Amino acid sequence: KTFIQVNALDERSSRALCDLPRLQALHVMGLVGRENSFVIRGVRNTSATVMNRMQKAQEGSFDIEPFVHLPRIVEDFIEINRFDARGTEVLQTLRREVLLHVMGFTAENAFVIAGVRNPSAALMARVSAAQRLFPPTG
Repeated sequence: KTFIQVNALDERSSRALCDLPRLQALHVMGLVGRENSFVIRGVRNTSATVMNRMQKAQEGSFDIEPFVHLPRIVEDFIEINRFDARGTEVLQTLRREVLLHVMGFTAENAFVIAGVRNPSAALMARVSAAQRLFPPTG
C-alpha cells in the first residue's frame, strides 16, 4: 500500500503489483535486489515504470538479497516524513532490525507518518518501542 501511495500509482499498475508473487513484488518495490528503488524518481509516469519493472521481474533472475538499498530507503523515509535534524540523526544510528521496524517493514507501522502534528515526535516514540523490542545483544 505504501509503495502505491508514495509513488502515486494508477489502479491498473496497483492491481497488477498486488497480483504478483511476493518475491517479485518485493523486487519491483526495490526491497529485494539491487536494481530498483522504493521511491521512483526522475520519470514522468511512475505507473509505466512499475509495469516495466514487473515485466522484467517476471522474465527472470534477479538478486534476492533484502534491503540492499537500505541507506537510500532511510533517506526516502526522512524526506517523505520531513523529520527534523534530531530525528534524522537518530535514524542514521539505529541497528538494522530496529530501523526496519520503525519504518514499518517488520511491524504494523506505516512508512508515511500521517495524522500527527509532529512527525519527529511520532518517530521518536516508534524508535523507543522498537528498541525495547530489539535490545542490543552482547
